[in-house]
Amino acid sequence: MVCIVATLGFDEKHVVRSLIRIGFRDVDAIKLLVPRREHRDEFLEKKVGEAFSKIKSLAEMAEVKDVTLVEVPIKNFVDGVATIRGVLRKCLRSSRSVVLSLGGGMRALVVESLIAALSLPERERRNVKIFVELESGEGFVEFDAAVPLSVSLSSIEADVLRFLASCGNASLGDIATKLGLPRSTAWKALDKLASLGLVERSEGLYVVTEYGKLIAKIIEQDSATS
Repeated sequence: MVCIVATLGFDEKHVVRSLIRIGFRDVDAIKLLVPRREHRDEFLEKKVGEAFSKIKSLAEMAEVKDVTLVEVPIKNFVDGVATIRGVLRKCLRSSRSVVLSLGGGMRALVVESLIAALSLPERERRNVKIFVELESGEGFVEFDAAVPLSVSLSSIEADVLRFLASCGNASLGDIATKLGLPRSTAWKALDKLASLGLVERSEGLYVVTEYGKLIAKIIEQDSATS
């Protein structure tokens, strides 16, 4: 089962979209993050109340009984992140995975929520997926909280990753030949990259993942400025 944790602002649309994508039957709880009451003006208070009522009504139709508002002290960065992190960890203990929906709410709340997710232990981040709705409402960006933004690679591992990023996929033999490496050395580099989630093996070929492409770009940028 999945727990949806969502930042809530003026409307409920991004939460509804998350529900539809996941499937009503797979959601067992919805935690709605909002600024503490003293940080909400009269207009936001009204909108939050309306959005919460709509989500609760829809959740009841989908037989999702646990729909809760969580007040976050957003003006205190440390306490705000800690509060959200606690919500995520509690959800992970009771549900198989968590979807963090960042389509609404005050910017500070959204930023603190993202940092809370990225600060979780790696084993927990692997079970957190993040949805970011586009302002146009015509799509969304999806990524795992376990995205490796910084990894330690040897020069050979970095070369193998950059090669795969440039061609998309290749066999062990092709990689070894193109980079002038012994097959055993190329295999060890690929094994390390696979353990980090940067490459995958499919039908005898090694394929760079989306995260592998990101790390390859980071390596390129760092090399260009060093």
